[in-house]
Order: sequence, then C-alpha cells, then structure tokens
Amino acid sequence: MRKSLLQIVVICVIATSPAYSTTQQSVDDVHPKPNISQSPDGYNVQFSAILEAYKAGNKSLGKELIEQFRLPQPGEWFTEHLGAERSKALTERYDKLFAAFAADMELSILDAIDNHLNLFTELKEGTEEMVLPKEVPQQKLTPLSGVTTIKKPALFYARFDRQRSGKSIGSWARAFTFEDGGFRFLGFGSKPFWIWESDSRFAGPPKKPLQLAKPIHQVPAIYPASARGVTGKVSLILSIDALGKVTDAKVLSGDPALTKAAIDAARQWSFEAPIRNGSPVESDYIAEFNFVK
Repeated sequence: MRKSLLQIVVICVIATSPAYSTTQQSVDDVHPKPNISQSPDGYNVQFSAILEAYKAGNKSLGKELIEQFRLPQPGEWFTEHLGAERSKALTERYDKLFAAFAADMELSILDAIDNHLNLFTELKEGTEEMVLPKEVPQQKLTPLSGVTTIKKPALFYARFDRQRSGKSIGSWARAFTFEDGGFRFLGFGSKPFWIWESDSRFAGPPKKPLQLAKPIHQVPAIYPASARGVTGKVSLILSIDALGKVTDAKVLSGDPALTKAAIDAARQWSFEAPIRNGSPVESDYIAEFNFVK
C-alpha cells in the first residue's frame, strides 16, 4: 500500500479531483455520491476533498463530504452482511457511532489546520478478526461480542497521524468498507464496530481541539541596511516548545534579503504555550513581518 502525505500547512496545495469539487454550493450539485476506485488512491481522493473544503473555509461542504463516509442504506447493508435479526440493533448503534465519527473528524481537521500540523493518512486492508494481546489485562479491554459476518465485506482501516516538525503528536485509526462507489465508516480503531459488545469507549463526545499558542512578547524586525530598498512581507513558521520558547524558525515566504532579519526578531518572541488535556504542549505558529523602507 502506498502512503500519502496530506499536509495541512499554509504552503500546502491539494489538487481538486474530477470526482469532487469544492467550488459549488452543495456537494449534491456536483456529485450525489462518491465515484472513486476501491484503492488507496481512491481513498485519498475522498479524504483530501474534505481537507480542501475546510482549508477553503467551506465548513458546510466539509460536513457534507464527511457525510459521504456514511453507509448509504445501513439497515440493508447489515441485513446482507450480518443477518436480518441483528440489522435493527446494529443500525441504531451505527447511527450513534457515525455522529461521533463525523464530529471527531471535523474537529481533528480543524485542529490540524489551526495549528499548522501535518496530517498523514495511510489505507490498509482490514479484518474483523481480533487477536487479544496476552500482556494486556482482560479487564481493560472492551468485551468482544462474538458477532461475525455471514457475508464477508471488503474491510479496510486508515491510520491517521498528526505531526509537528516530523514528530508524531497523535495517531489513531478508523475502520471502513467500500460500498456504492465510496469508502464508508465502520468503526473506531482498526476493526468494525460489531466485533465489540458495546460502544461506550468510542461514542463519547469528540475531543476538544488543541488551543492555539498566544504570543506574549513580540520583538519587531529591524529593516536590514543590506536590503537596499527591498520591501515586502516575510512569513515564518515557528516551533514553540512547552515552555513557550521559540526553538526553530523556518521561512514560508519572503524576499531572501529580508528573511534573516525576520528570523532574528522571531527568535526573541515568547508565547503562552497551547494546552492539551490540561498540560502545555509543543506547537507551531505562523509569524508575519511587513518590511517597508
């Protein structure tokens, strides 16, 4: 399987696929349902369209595209694959899980965009079989249901990884199937939800997004004499440690005659570090300097 990089930073550009477009008011005006291949490339098309919508500030379209990860007819699907006697209960569970999945996906994407993080995703073949690790105490695991399919569906799982400066700051997995021209959500983690006896550990409220770093001391850049009349804006991405100190500064854009002055100033800034689960964490921050003669 091929790994794809979906960078959610200011300088990132994700190409629009013919199967999706975020230039219309409604996804139904473009395509009423996904129409992609059952492959890693097809999955990347479906997922990157959501990223593109949120990056463009079109949250309503982003929500509609997330909705396309829902099974089109869950009751019929569960009847076919797990039996009519289980269909109603599984459909009710699925509706609750999908609502949690949709809210969680939106928050995860907005978190990555707001904090200039890189979001990696990789699709792999999945299975409903679960091998419990011997070293993990059984009381810490959600009990297995013993339910198995009567007709085997195509199963996959996607691994997501948020990274800052090449370091992972959080990863997770989601289970999917391929149905009616698109990938469809089937569970939190790498397994479909029906293998678990309950959903209590998965269907809670979505996590709170990471708070943004706030500058508390900013030093203005000094116009360099060597620039000789060059003007313009310099954009930097700053790496902020958990103490609020700038540990690195990289140029996103700007005239080379001005970038060193911007970096020298930015390294003297200090921040109130962002908070995750009550503790300060590392983050990135976009700093801009306008140089006028």
